[in-house]
Amino acid sequence: MLRLLAAVGLVIACTRARADGTGWAADEKQAFDRARAEHRGVMVELYATWCVPCEELGKKLRAPGLASEIAAKFVALRIDITDDNDKTHAARKRYGADSLPAVVFVTLDGTTVARITRLLDDAELRAIIKRAASQLRR
Repeated sequence: MLRLLAAVGLVIACTRARADGTGWAADEKQAFDRARAEHRGVMVELYATWCVPCEELGKKLRAPGLASEIAAKFVALRIDITDDNDKTHAARKRYGADSLPAVVFVTLDGTTVARITRLLDDAELRAIIKRAASQLRR
């Protein structure tokens, strides 16, 4: 019965996570709740609609190969900081996103284990994802 309840919870979490059309969470609290339940870290992608490098990096991260590597160890969260307001300022400060693009890999307590601040090739991205995942076990 517990397995069934866990499976139902996972389906609900995945359905909520797909709300932005990418399979990534769009709500910070839900992303961290899901990561806790699944014993994973969180990968936070901060982006703005006007940021071309953000768009290109996002496409790479959501490509099937990299996306599955990310999903193995992290719940992926996208935060739109296009609007300049208190909420977006708080998110930028929380994740140390002084410039864009900004992708931050964090543990469940919010500790940053890796960061991406520019457009990288797939090999470089894989190395960062692998290094970030290895930090989760510590």
